[in-house]
Amino acid sequence: MENKKLEKKSVLKKLTIGIAAMALISCAFVGGTFARYTTGEKEIPGGVNVADWKIEVIEDAADIFEFTPNKEAYSNQIRKKTVSEGGKILEIKNSGKVAATVTIEVDTSSYVMEDKEGNPAQFPQYSVVNGEAVNAEWEKVTSVSNIFTLGDLTVQYSGSTTTETVPEGTVKTYEITLKAGESVIVSIGEVVWTSDLTGENGAYGDLRDTWIGENISQIGYKMTWSAVQAEEIPVN
Repeated sequence: MENKKLEKKSVLKKLTIGIAAMALISCAFVGGTFARYTTGEKEIPGGVNVADWKIEVIEDAADIFEFTPNKEAYSNQIRKKTVSEGGKILEIKNSGKVAATVTIEVDTSSYVMEDKEGNPAQFPQYSVVNGEAVNAEWEKVTSVSNIFTLGDLTVQYSGSTTTETVPEGTVKTYEITLKAGESVIVSIGEVVWTSDLTGENGAYGDLRDTWIGENISQIGYKMTWSAVQAEEIPVN
């Protein structure tokens, strides 16, 4: 009889210890959910806020005009791709909070090109080395205009409905003040991509078009721009 009492006490003791252990574990988890929120100590300047200055060139947005060559296979005819109205090719936007005066000079007297990294680029040069032609497909290409023909440019300030046209072969300078959120948009008219040149086979045109697609990001007129602060905040 006494043995049974001792066994009961032993079981009761084990249960008590087990319940106490579970309670401690439970408190460890539950206690974490009731921890207070804190933010680390931070040092900040107690002074004035500086108005953002951000004038950016947008040239790869969804609405920027892109161009490809004629997709047809060569069939003894010169292949061309013509688009009568190109579209927007450049946007200079005031994404800051301070008005800026933007100056743009557009030179439509010659074409320039950029590679995929944004560096000035040129077509490969034809040459003959030890009686062998090097870059034979480029023999008749003496300038960018042998392949590309670009139409007039138009310049439009986003705060106005009027546009300024820059005819081919001219140099014009524009000075436009942009408030925060406003833009200058440059668009191009007709563009032509000529794949084949007279007296060549179609393979040469394919090779040139492929090289251009792999190496060139932009072809167009020379444009330079700059921006200077046009207002002070606050005005007084």
